[in-house]
Amino acid sequence: MPSGPPELHAEWCDAGPDDGGDFNAQAHLKAAGYTLTRGWEWIPPPGRQPTERDISAINYLIMEWDFGGLVEPATLNDEEPC
Repeated sequence: MPSGPPELHAEWCDAGPDDGGDFNAQAHLKAAGYTLTRGWEWIPPPGRQPTERDISAINYLIMEWDFGGLVEPATLNDEEPC
C-alpha cells in the first residue's frame, strides 16, 4: 500500500499506481552512480552531493517500499553492496 504523498508517487510512476515507480527510482539512482547495499540503503558515489531528484528517488523508495536511506561508506558495519 503506497504511503507517500500522491505527488511523489506520480513523479516516479509512468502511468498507473503500480506502474514501475520503484524501477524508475532505482534506475535513476543507479545511473547516477549510487550503490544499493544488502540492507537496502544507498551509498552515493565518491564526491557526489545528492541532487533534489536523487533525494526524491530515495524518499520515494523509503515511503513506498520501506527501503533504507542514504548512507556514507564510513558508516557501514561490514555491509557489502549488492
